[in-house]
Amino acid sequence: MKASTAKLLIYGTDGQKALDSGTAVLIDPYTAITARHVLSRLTEGGRVELSFPHMPSAGSVVVRDVYRCPDELYDIAILKLDEALADGRVYPALYAVKPEGRPSYISHGFPSERSPSCTFEGKIMDIYEQFTQNDLELSVAGREGMNFSGASGSPLYMDGGVYGIIIVRDTGNTLGALSFAECRAFLAEQGIVHHSLKPLRDYERIIVERQLPMAKVGFDEGESLPYMDTYATWENVTSLDNPNRYTLGKPELLSEMVERYFAAEENGENMLFVVADFGKGKSTFLRHMAAKMAGAYRDSREIPLPVYFNLREYTKYEKFGPVLNLNKEGVIKDFLKETTGIDFANRQHPIFSQSILFLIDSLDECGSLSASDVMQVVRSVKAIVDYCRGAKIIVTTRPIPNVLGQVIKEMNDPVNQAWRFASIYGFQPDQFADYMQALHPKLPVESVHAYNRKLLDTIRSGQSIYETFNGLLNEEELKRPILAYMLYKLLEEDYELEKDSKLGIYLSFINLLTKDAKHVDDSGRKDDWLKRLGYRNLLYVTAVMWMKNLHLNGGGFLRLDDLEEALGEDASLVQFMSHSYFKNAGGIYHFNHQSFAEIIIAEYYVRLLLWSALENKTANELSPFLAIGNPTEQTVSFVKSLLNMLCDATIGDDRLDGNSLLKIRRALSPMMSSLGAAEYNRPPDDDKAGNAQRDGYLYSSYIRRVWNAEQWGGFSEISDRMLEQWPIKPEHIEKMIENAAALVNGEDDYVFFQPQRMNHSFNRDVYRIEGRKKTFDPDTERWIAMLCGTTLAERFLGESAFPPMLNPNRVATLFSDHQNRTGYACPSWVTTFPYHYDVEDPLPVQGEFNRSDFSGVVFRNIRFQNTALYKINLNGSLFHNATATNVRIMGTGKGMELTGCYFENVIFDNCSLEGAMFSESYFYNCSFRNVNLSGARFSGYFENILDFTDVQLHGSHISIYTDQDSYERLRQDRNFGNKIKFVRAKEKSDLEISRESYKKNALRRSNMEE
Repeated sequence: MKASTAKLLIYGTDGQKALDSGTAVLIDPYTAITARHVLSRLTEGGRVELSFPHMPSAGSVVVRDVYRCPDELYDIAILKLDEALADGRVYPALYAVKPEGRPSYISHGFPSERSPSCTFEGKIMDIYEQFTQNDLELSVAGREGMNFSGASGSPLYMDGGVYGIIIVRDTGNTLGALSFAECRAFLAEQGIVHHSLKPLRDYERIIVERQLPMAKVGFDEGESLPYMDTYATWENVTSLDNPNRYTLGKPELLSEMVERYFAAEENGENMLFVVADFGKGKSTFLRHMAAKMAGAYRDSREIPLPVYFNLREYTKYEKFGPVLNLNKEGVIKDFLKETTGIDFANRQHPIFSQSILFLIDSLDECGSLSASDVMQVVRSVKAIVDYCRGAKIIVTTRPIPNVLGQVIKEMNDPVNQAWRFASIYGFQPDQFADYMQALHPKLPVESVHAYNRKLLDTIRSGQSIYETFNGLLNEEELKRPILAYMLYKLLEEDYELEKDSKLGIYLSFINLLTKDAKHVDDSGRKDDWLKRLGYRNLLYVTAVMWMKNLHLNGGGFLRLDDLEEALGEDASLVQFMSHSYFKNAGGIYHFNHQSFAEIIIAEYYVRLLLWSALENKTANELSPFLAIGNPTEQTVSFVKSLLNMLCDATIGDDRLDGNSLLKIRRALSPMMSSLGAAEYNRPPDDDKAGNAQRDGYLYSSYIRRVWNAEQWGGFSEISDRMLEQWPIKPEHIEKMIENAAALVNGEDDYVFFQPQRMNHSFNRDVYRIEGRKKTFDPDTERWIAMLCGTTLAERFLGESAFPPMLNPNRVATLFSDHQNRTGYACPSWVTTFPYHYDVEDPLPVQGEFNRSDFSGVVFRNIRFQNTALYKINLNGSLFHNATATNVRIMGTGKGMELTGCYFENVIFDNCSLEGAMFSESYFYNCSFRNVNLSGARFSGYFENILDFTDVQLHGSHISIYTDQDSYERLRQDRNFGNKIKFVRAKEKSDLEISRESYKKNALRRSNMEE
């Protein structure tokens, strides 16, 4: 500051004695600014000199030209020097911006009574819109009674720049200043560089600089991919658990939807949820928006300050644990305080009155996804509104079944009597084509694979790109930018593609990741199969550690300490180069995309079950490895597809020729072969971590022996001959099914955390389990085993083979236990069930079932009570000695299918079964009391109906056969009305034949024929 402040002296024509003095501030090597009135005694023939007492080496400089502001209102002048100052000093930035509030200032000048100069400071006391001399009134601290003559022209420093000059001593101990904002036109006319925006505050600069790089799209270091506009539709929360969601219009630009949403007066809660399932570009959209808004805020300050935060780091900043209390301040406040230094205790801090848009990413990666925990996270996010009253919030997430709808309803008021959210559409056909064509220059010209050549030629021509790739993936898969990216990477590396599902693309991509992963010290080594398998094992270790951390601590990331726990000394030696799946950002490691982790975890589950079969392990040896947390629906989808691929690879398929069979085996071969590689193949908590040769964990001596693993280091790809000698046999698949059944039937529970021992009570130890850990489901491995066993048995043995292996009481208890813990009958990712629930004592089944397939299931001695059903498939099921009390169908329309069902000794009491489809079903010895069957469809048989009281049938369709007694009972029911004409009475003997046929068919479907 002192180096740029000059003492101004005015000399007459004789040049001997200074006539007057003042202060000037240098703004570049040729130019200075001062107060115009300081030059009032300058006459023709006189001169102005600037001297620098604080820089003696600079000497004095003569002013060549003086330019006074012609407007008498503005006391300012520009001085052009006779020669440039070339001493390397840093010149201050000029800000033609009005100060806000009562900020502090500092100045340096040359008052005549202070030699050689003095520094003074204070606050802006008043800012005048109408003035005759100065628009700013300043207080001066600690300079009472001082004569400021000679200080006119002194710079007004604030926030790292000069905002004006001192021009007058006002009344008392105050000064007057002129802001550059008032004389902006004069500065521009003289070519003076100035900023029309105030400088970013420190916290704003940190936020902006952190978010500007988010504009980059891509996973690899230095990779820059095209950003495609994100489109979305409005949807109602009622569609969240519906796989066939309906929309409220055509896709439109999500950025415009956001702008309109927050501009609407009715959205007083200021929180918008943006929802999409995996790979549709939620995070890419939000990060791009954060970068774009950060640049616009830096350049204009006319938009809200964007603040991006990813909830996978929730536990990194959340300081208060899982229980909300009155003193809780919220995770966003903690995040801002730690990363920007904002002093929230200072209620005068500008952030309290600032317009801010908080961009909150990945709600589905915050940790536990139970309703209470997710609600807690969102409340913690929203707590920032108590500090930033004008804040608006965008939250991106995957659908969270049975939870997200509740959250949206609590966080926002309904719009037009309905709660809504923005649902990302994904790539439209022309966007997919534009994306691939934009990447054309990065792709090879030729390929050794015929199908790859066809795809490359299509991209090069720019014609029918979408239609051609639609032969590789379906329309829904082509909407996902993540799959488009994977296709690009596979084409770039000339990795062979063929017509397949998204699973084949994922497997090829993950195989490519492990092929290109390297040690930091082995970039020159020749790639070999054995080393590649070591990296594949490394994928499993890190993915399992990530998943455990996610469910144990709520953090979707790993620190170096976590990796050292898993890898020991090897943690510091490993990095992933091109096509990296795991990114290190400031010591925090996370998956570049959650779906990368999901396919790896899916492989881990399948690999684990296969290992147990190959090495003849028991269910008790298998269970602890499955206790790693709750999988996502996408992971479960991958698991089922992998199991079917394993069956295809093992037993073949009529649709597969020899070449296709080898391709399936090749896709699975890294997962299979890794069982025979010792490197990184050990328990994550092994105290000998780092010893790459240790045998253990999921190591298979069988795979190593059969596929001659000792020679793997000598080649880079597994040979066709080895694939033809496929090591997995039908008996191994059968053993996998048996182990899955044993897991479901097992009595022991496994958890991956250690309770804290407390004081003992009455000679018994007492242990403490933290709240977050209580959300872990001890039956997770049983649900996974049920999924795997059912899938394998259907594909390998027939759909009726798995249920007889299960203890029906144990299976039914799974439902009741889960309902007691969560309020729901089963995890949201469980949609496939075995076919047999036959318990000795009546068992209550409660809670909600969503999108579940119960087709062909036998229910004996089951009480459905206080149960909600949504899009349930019960086709071909048998119900015997069952009751349904307070059962309701969620949603409207054809909400539940019961085609070909058999009901015997079943009581329906106080149920709402609107829209149910009872097609070709048989009811025998059944009762209906206070049941709403409006819109339902009945076809089949009603025999010996015991009760039909207060049944609503509005809009229902009936076409049934019945016995004479039941016919009379129905005819006399006032609600049945004219629908009796669609009822036909038959003889008992005829009904008995039909009844036995229906019952026999239902039992045959579940392998329980009597």
